[in-house]
Amino acid sequence: MKHKIAILFFVLLVFAIIHAILQKRPSEIYPFKKITQKRTGSIKITDESNKRQTLLQKEEDKWFVCQSTSRKFLANKSRVLNLIENLEKLKLEAVISTKPEEHFKYGVSTANCVLVKIDERTPEILIGKTGPDAQSFYARFKGKDDVYLARGFAKYILTRRDDFYRDRVIAKIQMDDVKSFKISDDKKVYSVEKSSAAWIFKGPKPKNFDDILSRILNINGFGFADDEKFTEKITIEIKTKDGRTHIWYLGEKKQTFYLAKRPDREDIFKITTATGDKITEFLEEYGKSKT
Repeated sequence: MKHKIAILFFVLLVFAIIHAILQKRPSEIYPFKKITQKRTGSIKITDESNKRQTLLQKEEDKWFVCQSTSRKFLANKSRVLNLIENLEKLKLEAVISTKPEEHFKYGVSTANCVLVKIDERTPEILIGKTGPDAQSFYARFKGKDDVYLARGFAKYILTRRDDFYRDRVIAKIQMDDVKSFKISDDKKVYSVEKSSAAWIFKGPKPKNFDDILSRILNINGFGFADDEKFTEKITIEIKTKDGRTHIWYLGEKKQTFYLAKRPDREDIFKITTATGDKITEFLEEYGKSKT
């Protein structure tokens, strides 16, 4: 009887020790908990399944999308900071497998995962397939066998193409800040200046003046055509009250878009045919011959 009591006591003691150990183990792991928007300097996301990579790097207070060592484009800072905010929330929950042979099954093998690396001080995480519900997915640390059920953000955030993070602003100028603007090509020019709050027109005010000015001052590219050869067709020049001069160029008309460019950026933007046509037609109708 004493022997049975001793065995029972020993079993209970083992269970108590295991329970204590489990209580001390963190139930959830936040691998990117210590990153911050201010300190983070680089983010690399590699989609092995689609053979795509997004590399975001910070220089001073600006972010860039780097496509090679010599080719980089200005990034939309708010979108990069939103990505960092989401990665901070990455939560690894229960371990659902410890077998290396099951890595491919869960999409966390080096052949079919999405790798996420932030700076050099953080671990590299392999993101796998969607989990049992739409808000979960599988993940593991690179070099480790344990596969976790993960949550914190929607997985599609990590499969966006790199141009999602690129800055698309060609011009963003407040109407009240404009002092003058000019549209010109190699044959014609249209220019107008503002005195106090009123525009000084040389002749009648063009019927679509407000529409054209609004388009010129606030325009974004809807995509990029960086491998196209850019030929400047029309120059748009806006001067603002702070003494600055803002310039952008309208290029060739393609089948479904126009090309556009800023002299201070490498990007070749795509803009809508509607906007490109209106600017071209405005100059044709109201521009004065340079000769």
